[in-house]
Amino acid sequence: MSVTAAVVFLCTPMAVYDGDGPVHCREGPKLRIAGVAAREIDGSCRRGHPCPQASGIAARDALVDLLGGARGRWNTGHVIVRYPTMRCRRVGQS
Repeated sequence: MSVTAAVVFLCTPMAVYDGDGPVHCREGPKLRIAGVAAREIDGSCRRGHPCPQASGIAARDALVDLLGGARGRWNTGHVIVRYPTMRCRRVGQS
């Protein structure tokens, strides 16, 4: 397997929890958006991480809009989205 094949994967977004992920993919993995800082959905910030002014809900809704808009909710609070399959590249552990 080439190095490229090991770090590139497909994700068809199904649901979003907050503004930087996880995005649940139909193919199985969950992904976080590299380089994006967002408050938690409850408005808190993780210790040692940037704490943007936008609320956690506003950040989540912006990501949902990027992924085609809300199509409903899971009972866990995740927002269901429908977006074409994306080709993603793994960066780091998350």
